Amino acid sequence: MSDGEAAPRSRARRFALALLLVAIAWVWLAFRRFGDVGQILAIVGPAIYALVVVGHLGALVRRSRALTVVSLVAWLAAGTAMVVAPRVPDRTAAPRDPVTIVAANLHFQNATPAAAARDLIARRPDVVVVSEGTTRSEAALTGAFEHHLSSPPHRDGYSEYVASRFELRRRAAGSVSGQAVVVEVMAPTPFLLIAVHLPRPGLGIPLLPGHFSFARQARAVNAVRALTAASALPVVVAGDLNVSDRTSTYAHLVAHRRDAMRASWAGSTFRPFPFDLLALRIDHVIVDRTWCAAHAQRFHPRGSDHNAVQATIGPCP
Repeated sequence: MSDGEAAPRSRARRFALALLLVAIAWVWLAFRRFGDVGQILAIVGPAIYALVVVGHLGALVRRSRALTVVSLVAWLAAGTAMVVAPRVPDRTAAPRDPVTIVAANLHFQNATPAAAARDLIARRPDVVVVSEGTTRSEAALTGAFEHHLSSPPHRDGYSEYVASRFELRRRAAGSVSGQAVVVEVMAPTPFLLIAVHLPRPGLGIPLLPGHFSFARQARAVNAVRALTAASALPVVVAGDLNVSDRTSTYAHLVAHRRDAMRASWAGSTFRPFPFDLLALRIDHVIVDRTWCAAHAQRFHPRGSDHNAVQATIGPCP
């Protein structure tokens, strides 16, 4: 083969490789909706994209090529879309009969649970949802709120807990019993609150060590949705759901509903290394589509491995 024939073939191979890399950059959009592998791709995606981008930059340092630049731009765009798209603000009008709600996982091994509870109280919320509450954090909240209800203790000794300045009326938790406290909150506009903490899913690998399968997580989310569908009251779902906003499970959870944390730019909530590298937003406040949200923000309770989330919610005017 002559040099004149080899050059076009070499360019064609490079072009085909660049097209393949561009296609792979976006493949998570389709695959994240199928099975455990898709869920894992969605969760660990930021790490994958970062490694590929570094590889592209290394290739550019060695030898700059237009096709490498095209592929790099595609990977940067796909990675940005993956993380940013579920966090873009969905701003609404100011809610009528506003209720400020805080949801926080205080970590059952927290060395300063009472201080963490005081951090929640300092936000002056109307309703507090606590995941992994202990007797010490519950005692601090009990002293600050007139109404409070908790789930039975888990085998690790923690409970899910709701504290409120409004009257609370317990309702059956259905098949999410043990993972949720379901209450009617007698606010100016009463609503059903599903304060839920779902176990972390995974496959037993270092980045995903959970033993709660993604399929079981999807069934638990379906059970939560069944409670919302059966309610005659507006419904608020709040807590540590361990559901990344990049997954199909999250899309199913918020379908025809509103993510209150997107009243402003939503941010990551799970802090421990190496999970913080994955930009995971797994703590949520989800409301009916007929409800509005404002003043969404995050803050860090002392000793917790999560950022807490806070929003003002209520019926749209």
